[in-house]
Amino acid sequence: MTTVRSLPIRLQPMPGEAIDSWLEAIAARTNTAWGDLLDAVGLPAPAGGGYPSWTIALTDTEATNLRAATGSEADHPQMTLTRFNGTALCIDQDSRRLRRDVAWTRRTGSRFCPHCLSSNGGRWKLEWRLGWSFACIEHSCLLADECPRCRRTPRHSPLPGHCIPAIGRCAAPAQEGGIGRESQRCGADLTTAEVVSLPAAHPALGAQAVIDRIIDDGIARFGVYRQHPQSVGSALADIRAVGGRVLSYATDEEITMRVGSDLAAAYRTESAEPRGERSEQVRASRTKPALEAPARAVTAAIAASTAIAVLNRPDIATAADYLRWLVISARDAGLTVQPTNIGWGTRISPVLTGIQLAALAPMLDPSDQLRYRTRSALPTLITGHERGDLLARHTPTQFWASTSLPFTAPATRRTMMRLALSAAIQLVGTRMNLTAAGQQAGAHIRGHALSRFLQILHADPNWGDVCTGLIRIADYVVEQGTPIDYRRRRSIDYSELLPEHEWRRIAKCTGTLPQSSSAARAFLREELSCVPTVEGSPDLLARIAAFPRYLTPELRDELLDYGRRFLCAAGIDNEPLSWEPPDQLLADLDLPGARPGEIDRHRLRSLIRERDLPLGAAARELGTTGEAVRLELITNPLPMDTGRRQYAHARAQLPPETLSKLYHRDRLTLRQIAGQVGVSRQTVSRLLADYEISTIPATQRTKIHVDRDWLYQEYVTNRRALPDLARQLGMSTPNLARWATKYEIPMRPRGGPSHSSALAAAASAEAVPPILRTAAAAQGGRDRLARAEAASTFPTLTEAARALGTSQATLTSQFLRLERETGGALFERAERNRPMKLTTHGRRVIAAVRQLNPSD
Repeated sequence: MTTVRSLPIRLQPMPGEAIDSWLEAIAARTNTAWGDLLDAVGLPAPAGGGYPSWTIALTDTEATNLRAATGSEADHPQMTLTRFNGTALCIDQDSRRLRRDVAWTRRTGSRFCPHCLSSNGGRWKLEWRLGWSFACIEHSCLLADECPRCRRTPRHSPLPGHCIPAIGRCAAPAQEGGIGRESQRCGADLTTAEVVSLPAAHPALGAQAVIDRIIDDGIARFGVYRQHPQSVGSALADIRAVGGRVLSYATDEEITMRVGSDLAAAYRTESAEPRGERSEQVRASRTKPALEAPARAVTAAIAASTAIAVLNRPDIATAADYLRWLVISARDAGLTVQPTNIGWGTRISPVLTGIQLAALAPMLDPSDQLRYRTRSALPTLITGHERGDLLARHTPTQFWASTSLPFTAPATRRTMMRLALSAAIQLVGTRMNLTAAGQQAGAHIRGHALSRFLQILHADPNWGDVCTGLIRIADYVVEQGTPIDYRRRRSIDYSELLPEHEWRRIAKCTGTLPQSSSAARAFLREELSCVPTVEGSPDLLARIAAFPRYLTPELRDELLDYGRRFLCAAGIDNEPLSWEPPDQLLADLDLPGARPGEIDRHRLRSLIRERDLPLGAAARELGTTGEAVRLELITNPLPMDTGRRQYAHARAQLPPETLSKLYHRDRLTLRQIAGQVGVSRQTVSRLLADYEISTIPATQRTKIHVDRDWLYQEYVTNRRALPDLARQLGMSTPNLARWATKYEIPMRPRGGPSHSSALAAAASAEAVPPILRTAAAAQGGRDRLARAEAASTFPTLTEAARALGTSQATLTSQFLRLERETGGALFERAERNRPMKLTTHGRRVIAAVRQLNPSD
């Protein structure tokens, strides 16, 4: 081991200075030949081309000798390219050579900033040796590539050992081909080199700042990398890949548009054949900038700044929009750009792959947009087959009902829509062709049918969000799984589902017509297996489609409760009956179909229960789709109508034993039993038939005797209605009418005057003031009188009608009737600038009304 001695003059390195620059400064200061200085500090003289090994990495011995000879305590290894090992370049530690692992690794020569050399006394920065250094941010200019006199690249060859370094001067031979100890050096002042000045906000300076930060941090977290951080090597490979494509395929106009006229003009000037003594490697680096570090700073600046402009976008979709011009430009140049050949270089990150796929999206078929997930947060190339198996297991044959609604385009049928959606998500992230996707989840859709369906969706203005939604759902079921194994559900034998005796039990306890057993069985089978019924007679398919309109909460609960027991018997006791993907997957998307829960339930009930409309007609009335109405009726069944509600109430109040006791033992009539529980006689009669309780023959029924004096007193004297009396006696109205005929009791004519309310009004009118008697005796008369009294406080009929919650026409009609019944006009109508007021007759009528209702 050679012992080194301390040098007579101490000179500290400058921040960021290269180790050979510092030693050259010491040699120049001491007027020492370069070879002698290297011997004095214990470093080997350089041999051959390229960077000397000790400028790449120092051995421990070399570092110790340097400290001893120079007296400097600086971190000498950080003055070598070791400082950038693993970030901007990669070093083979055994040979101390630069490897090709990192893009744009420069193996010899260096750029420089003449302004920096002028200000620091000719000292050389280590970072200038990187292929990624092309601009000086401090002086807002590009770096210089060559000596202003000999046009050679500085530090391309080592300085001969006999030369004394001339700081800030070109050390290349003065003559082309000059070699040996006697060769004169060029000696040009490098501070006089001309460089391209740039405005402070120029994209090239911004790109240099971003690259410097990536290298310093050792990781990329800017722009698109914020959501998907990448290693510095991957990020630099991405910049090189995009920049290389720009230089290869962009036109002069496109480059000018993106980097400005100053940089574009410099690039056109430098694109001529290289001058001076340059290697074929340098020439190749100009024509293929993605393979080696660009020889010219302007080339690197254009490549890097255009690439950073893409990668500095906030997300993949925005970056893809900004990159699409380059894809189109490459296609215009005759290059085939497809998902299978979009690599654009080695070692690029998944982020750039995603950007490229998203940029291609508008040029791809809808099936390929799904395959490559082009509308996802990170589109990817297809790898492996595991995803397809997971999708088949976690996807129902018939797409989830609620989730399918927003995707429902007007031109698609219900069954086709849900089957096709399930087939479509089999394509997401898989290599499956359309035919295989149509078979994968049991949908059995042919490839051309699935293609047609996707074309319909693709033609919708909301296709972008439709594609995003399908991708999100597919990704969710693959990554999170589902609580239901749909492949197992499809394999269950449903031939014994809901046997007839079980259906009759459910129908009886819920008041459902038992004739709908086939539709109920198909409904339950769809709920359990998620496989639609597509075969059968047109009548059966129509009844299945219409079944939800007859569902009630009670019937749905009974059917689903039976379904749970059926699954348990099949060995499935750990799964929910049904499941839907989370709503938030689609919450922010603009989709063509309706959202669940948007239907007006009160209006739907009116259309289904009162107007008895078919589902399709109800959907048109509501301005929605039949599938949306069908789902609403399944998810939130309508309460049963009055007759079915009465029946269910009667079943609850009259179990078979109770009804049999009342009917057979206590000998109550059906009407009497019905009166006890508050239902109709027909309901009790139906209950007897459903319980299979034998009816009593007419000859054995209890005879009800009606007393003539009682009937005359109640009907004629007390003016009670015949139906009221019949209910009191527990017999029918026609039967009581026969008793009245038998007793020759005069019958009132049928119609309104004979109704109980009319009779009650006439009876109560006996006690009112004479002026009101005729009006009060009429049915609804007291209400009309009260309304007239309330209206008398308003200036116009219009305001009175609004306050009373009715129309002016209705109020006018009622007041005209009161005027006929009371014998005179009530109001003087309002005119311009004069409010409505009571007539003299009207004041007497209203005073009588207030006397009649003193509390008012």
